[in-house]
Amino acid sequence: MTSAKTESEYFKQAHVHTGDDGRGLRDVFVGGVLFDDVTFADTELGIAVMAVQPLRVLPGTEYIDQIAVLGDVRVEPKLAEAV
Repeated sequence: MTSAKTESEYFKQAHVHTGDDGRGLRDVFVGGVLFDDVTFADTELGIAVMAVQPLRVLPGTEYIDQIAVLGDVRVEPKLAEAV
């Protein structure tokens, strides 16, 4: 199996969450604490990747600085805020 096919199959799994997977906005909790700006989460592996706050771009690139947080990762649909 090629690595591109393996990667594609990995990101289709229900326990893997990304911002562009088409499942809508979600809240991500690590160890019961809500985190913002999460770009990737894997609930089985217990990994969440999020942007460093305050947001900063890595020098000489167009990439935002991110960190990985490990722990008990829980992802829930984001509830609509009351107006």
